[in-house]
Amino acid sequence: MIRAEVRRQGGEIRYLRVRGHADAGPYGHDLVCAAVSAVVQTAILGLRELDPSAPPGEIRDGDVQWQGRTTDQGQAVLAACVIGLRDIARSHSGSLSLIEKEEF
Repeated sequence: MIRAEVRRQGGEIRYLRVRGHADAGPYGHDLVCAAVSAVVQTAILGLRELDPSAPPGEIRDGDVQWQGRTTDQGQAVLAACVIGLRDIARSHSGSLSLIEKEEF
């Protein structure tokens, strides 16, 4: 199962971690893994391009992590990523778990 965690402070996304594999199909043909990877990696790459001052995040096989602060434009990129993850989690709850937390 893929486990995704989003943490916010004051409504801003400050932490995103996605790890694991969906195991929803054979390796290389797992559409849930492919969808999650595309959404999350595009967000991290978008942050790197649109807000070079933001932490770059890490992308490794089966593990993506980003933590820090970013501009309003970066927040929009992260918010779009979370919307995509929510939709995938609704459609494939047995393959993707999404936890969202607000920290104070």
